[in-house]
Amino acid sequence: MIKAMLPSAMLALLILAGTPKTVFAKDTDQARPSSAPVTYFLSDPQDKSRHKITLSIPADDFMDGIVPPAGSTDAEFLLRVSWPSWIGDPRGLDDDALRILGALGNPLDNNEKLARYLLARVASANPRKEPLDRPMAIALTSPEASSLPIPAGHGIRQIIHNKAAFFLPNKDVYVLISNLPEVTLVCDRDGIVPQCSERFVLGHLLLDIGYPRHRINSWFDIMTDVKRKFATLAKQS
Repeated sequence: MIKAMLPSAMLALLILAGTPKTVFAKDTDQARPSSAPVTYFLSDPQDKSRHKITLSIPADDFMDGIVPPAGSTDAEFLLRVSWPSWIGDPRGLDDDALRILGALGNPLDNNEKLARYLLARVASANPRKEPLDRPMAIALTSPEASSLPIPAGHGIRQIIHNKAAFFLPNKDVYVLISNLPEVTLVCDRDGIVPQCSERFVLGHLLLDIGYPRHRINSWFDIMTDVKRKFATLAKQS
């Protein structure tokens, strides 16, 4: 199983954060240079001696300005950045900013198990007990028409008759699966500003990207760009 789960409080924050604000911040932020990077380590909270990931992230990218001390070790990180500019938005002035939660997967699990656990979290009635050594049986269809924006292209599919519906109420759940699950996308069906949570794995780094549902047409570009960025920001052994 995965030792380092994404904390439920943080996941709720990714879905619910971003109350609309009438602030004209984008033009101001565009003129602000990127801050100096902070280098520290991400590690298994149950065994900090194993499988550290070295992170080097601009200080202004950390949500609410909560910046870890240089050289320290932590179990996770939470960033807020304007996209596609990648300008930090720690004060939450950009309503369309990406909220990026990162945590370390179990170093004993291979990429196959990490990927299958992502799917289990959005498609199983009991993710912790779902076997990770074989594919899950799920019902898929093309994204169904909705009054809200829906994802399209690149083979994205929607889960129907979802066994996880009881703990994902009022959510649309989309997945991209090739040989293994590549990304899961969970989006609100209601709310003042419906949000989406897009999750995928990069090596042993588990990433959860939150953004308003009206940006869902960019889901693939967001995933591709975040992976490209973290290939530089995160050095994995």
